[in-house]
Amino acid sequence: MASLQSYWKKNGVPNDVQVQMGIATGFCTIGNFGSDQRLEYTALGSPVNLAARLQDMAVAETILVDQSTLSPIGQHIISQPKGVFTPKGFAREVQYFQIDGLADTALFRAEGELSHIGNHVEVSLFNSSDIRAAIEEPADIQKKFQQQLEHATDDAWRRPRRDHDLKSGGKPISACSGKPSFFCRKVCTHAPDQFTD
Repeated sequence: MASLQSYWKKNGVPNDVQVQMGIATGFCTIGNFGSDQRLEYTALGSPVNLAARLQDMAVAETILVDQSTLSPIGQHIISQPKGVFTPKGFAREVQYFQIDGLADTALFRAEGELSHIGNHVEVSLFNSSDIRAAIEEPADIQKKFQQQLEHATDDAWRRPRRDHDLKSGGKPISACSGKPSFFCRKVCTHAPDQFTD
């Protein structure tokens, strides 16, 4: 948000937009709720209520999460315990944490730099654990594309041509007339590179 705020200030937006987040993990019911007159796509459940309570407690530019959210991502982020509280509608206390950043920002920055956007192709490296394999993989993909292109070209070459039938008056040409042409390449014995039209 800090980078966005500086961009907005340069473009004449004086008031900062500040964000605080609350994240909870669990099972919810998601779908369209309401009546025929008014339907609303929403999520219902304890995790939704807990996330709302965490967001209310968070100060600007902070993220608060519960234990269920922290457990699977704890090794990838820097966090600090903020305490326990009993949210409205909950029977037990909930421990919550503040997210301070990524555990290895250098690694994530490097993965972002190991991406390339060309004129026709965009390559993003999702796993930098094996750089050599990541470099070799595009070459393998290129070979597969070339093989598919060759097969597609061969299939188009073998497909019966309407022009061929028109040239022969609707009868198949059984032999080349002497000059290799586009219309007799399917049945004559000339090499493909001898065809001139």
